[in-house]
Amino acid sequence: MKKLLFLILYVLFTQTYGQIFKSPAEILKIIYDSPIVYELQPLENELKPKQNNGDVLTPIYYVSQTDSGAMVLKYQFSDENMNIYNKATEYFLVKNLDTALIYYKRLIELSPNISTYYDHMGAVLDLQNDTAGERACYQKAITINPFDGLAHGCLANLYYKQTKIDEALQEVVIAIILNRNDSWVVELFEKIFQAAHHKNELWAFNPQISIERTGVNKATVRFDERWVGYALAKAVWEYEPDYQSNIKKKFNLTNGLLSFYKEKECLLNEINTLKEVGTDFQNDTQLQVLNTSYTSNMLDAYLLFDVLSPSNPLLVYYQSQVMMDMLKKYIIEVRNPKL
Repeated sequence: MKKLLFLILYVLFTQTYGQIFKSPAEILKIIYDSPIVYELQPLENELKPKQNNGDVLTPIYYVSQTDSGAMVLKYQFSDENMNIYNKATEYFLVKNLDTALIYYKRLIELSPNISTYYDHMGAVLDLQNDTAGERACYQKAITINPFDGLAHGCLANLYYKQTKIDEALQEVVIAIILNRNDSWVVELFEKIFQAAHHKNELWAFNPQISIERTGVNKATVRFDERWVGYALAKAVWEYEPDYQSNIKKKFNLTNGLLSFYKEKECLLNEINTLKEVGTDFQNDTQLQVLNTSYTSNMLDAYLLFDVLSPSNPLLVYYQSQVMMDMLKKYIIEVRNPKL
């Protein structure tokens, strides 16, 4: 471990970085000059990825564009609508489809701009084998609310059943962006990407590091040697006095942007450390994709989709169309490319 750190120290201090983010050399200097005593140790056991199965979004959110930017809102359901919806659901569950359809149509007459009602009517028409009507429902839902992940997923599934794999792939990519942790969407994604002859694994971001404060001025940092750059940057962000507040003040960042800045600096430190030290990471899918996203100018997409959105899926709803297009390209071309 000491030999590795001395090598990193020698190589990184010979490099210069003209950027707003700290370079690996600067991060390491902070570690060595710090009033915090950092104990650096190898990580003995592989860490299992965090499960985010609870962070699943339902199609009740939509985006409203205002002068101050995007606002993510929830649909508001009147008492009358809820009563009708409950009746429709009761009939749907007992397969009384004709009656369920009458109630869903009534909901749409009362509130034609709530996309989720079209999702449910599409499900009824699916069971009635009305393919054209089903497709029209999902397309209408998407027109009303492009962030309706359920509509994108259902449309992808319909295209898949019709063996329209290219169309299915385009829709399921949007569905997985909007609802990263939904088990049904994950299964659908894997199935469609396999049929399209793409890599289909939805691995979870799982850096092999562990950091903890072990005293008032002492912290322990454990890491797999491939993740040393990420580990050291994380330790600085977590434990260095005033580091976060100084960055926030210097660049006038909101709490949300500060989180994005923090993770980006940690990822850049990881990438540059790997590059300068020459660590072999060819057997680590996460690091391979991280490196490719960086060289393809899609690091922000990696950061948003794989690092931040699994634990905070609503972040995606605040993104511009440019970022949404980048996310799609990242998944199709970089993360899960053609085999």
